[in-house]
Amino acid sequence: MKKHILIVVLLVLSSLNSIAQTLSSENFIYTAVPQKAVQAANYNTLTKAEINQSVTYFDGLGRPMQTIAIGQGGNGEDIITPIIYDGFG
Repeated sequence: MKKHILIVVLLVLSSLNSIAQTLSSENFIYTAVPQKAVQAANYNTLTKAEINQSVTYFDGLGRPMQTIAIGQGGNGEDIITPIIYDGFG
C-alpha cells in the first residue's frame, strides 16, 4: 500500500513541474543593434536608448507575421507592424 501511495505522490509532483513551464507556440527572433560602435566586452554597459531592439514573430511556415520595434516610437512607445497575407501567401 505504501508503494502505491508513493507512486501516486511522485506522479502528482512530476505533473506539477510540467504545468509550471510555459511553452510558446510562437517562433520569434529578438534583435538588438547598438546605435554606436562598441566593443563586445562593453555591450552590457549600454542603456536602452543606445540599443535598437526589435522582435519578429513567425508563423508555422516561417513567414514573418508581426514586427515590434521596442521603444522606437516618438515617446518611446513600441511600433507594431502586422504583416498580413492573402489566400495565396
